[in-house]
Amino acid sequence: MIRAVAVVVPARDEEELLGSCLAALHRALRHPRVRALPHRVVVVADACTDATADVARRHGAQVLELTAGNVGAARAAGSERAVDLALTTGPALTTGPALATGPALAPAGVWLAHTDADSRVPPEWLARQLDHAALGWHAVVGTVRVTDWTGHRQATAGAFRRHYRHPAGAGGHRHVHGANLAVRADAYRAVGGFPPLAVGEDRALVAALEAAGHRVKRTPDTPVTTSARRDPRAPAASATSCATWTPSPADAPRPDRASACSRWCRPVVSRARPCRRHRLRESLGEPFSPPTTWEYRMAGDDFVIDVTRIRDEARQKMSDGALTATYGLDAEKVIAVLNDVVATEVVCWLRYTRHAISATGIDRAQVAAEFTEHAAEEMQHALRAAERISQLGGEPDFDPATLVQRAHTDYTTPGETDLKKMLEDNLLAERIVISTYQEIARWLGEHDPTTRRLIESILEEEEEHADDLTDLLAA
Repeated sequence: MIRAVAVVVPARDEEELLGSCLAALHRALRHPRVRALPHRVVVVADACTDATADVARRHGAQVLELTAGNVGAARAAGSERAVDLALTTGPALTTGPALATGPALAPAGVWLAHTDADSRVPPEWLARQLDHAALGWHAVVGTVRVTDWTGHRQATAGAFRRHYRHPAGAGGHRHVHGANLAVRADAYRAVGGFPPLAVGEDRALVAALEAAGHRVKRTPDTPVTTSARRDPRAPAASATSCATWTPSPADAPRPDRASACSRWCRPVVSRARPCRRHRLRESLGEPFSPPTTWEYRMAGDDFVIDVTRIRDEARQKMSDGALTATYGLDAEKVIAVLNDVVATEVVCWLRYTRHAISATGIDRAQVAAEFTEHAAEEMQHALRAAERISQLGGEPDFDPATLVQRAHTDYTTPGETDLKKMLEDNLLAERIVISTYQEIARWLGEHDPTTRRLIESILEEEEEHADDLTDLLAA
């Protein structure tokens, strides 16, 4: 039975993002199913040259300062400090009940959770982990998501999502992230803890747990929001380090003797476009000189695309931007639909923001934090849709006089103490958006795959919003 919770956050020059990380952690620690447990939060300030340690102390965390410059060593040191604190007597260093004393609390009763300083855990993060622990799991391995792709090409975000959705098989999923990882302290110590690796310490720990026969639960039910910054503190430490991200071995290029695209493409391509590996590498900025023709086999018939003709046509209509002669829909209709999406997302942003500010009551902090996170993501959706409108040659319509009329959802203002009504209003809005965006994606089909993928990526996050709101209503 878990009787105490310890959370470890390694950080290196993270003064800008650490505050958001710790605020999210405190919300998770205040969850109704968690707040009664004693807890410790340990921030490992490793080789920091900024105010990371000060930020951590202002948020009530225990700070361990190192000069290792090694994320594996930082996680290991932080884990030992956190577990030791949980097992010994002393005043509470974070909000929560006093810890148990002496031998009454053993390592098997301490739940050791890990996240990263550039990440934000959801409010139910620890509660869900403890649910798994109560079912006999020794460790929980979660997933991550990225909501802000600022500084990256849109294609990079799509490439990451396609890679990250790789079939997971019966094990739940194939990913391991230090940003979303938890283990019972006795199992952690039994396998020797984190090795002092600069990269891959999280995967090494999970591999050791599995090799030792410990029960490891791989689940996507509480994804952690992490950054896609171009200057990761631990190079290549995460699949979301997009500036240096490369395909997994399963995506490695294969030689091809039958296709004109001999560098990347398979001999048989099922659709009339470059293969997935080729598109992936293009999206990641790898140089490639295409041949003069592409050869495909489709429905049993060979055909050739005249790349030279397409190049000539593209040069003749440079002012059309991303819109080419092969575009399969009425661009004006697509622009009109996307402007309605922009209006919908802006109204959702306004509603979530209004509710986050005005909410009061005993559960205000947790609900307002969720509303604030959702609001930020809704605005990102609006900006991404607006950017696509511009690519199609249209003008994004942010006219405040018509936003509410064009939006798919309503702007509501329940009483400031009626948190339940706020949650219900936002859940209803998310359900409406999910339905309308599904219809839009089906309508776009293969005629405009770029816009369809955009809508599908927004739809995925709207579904996550609905799940979050459902959990809060049930709490």
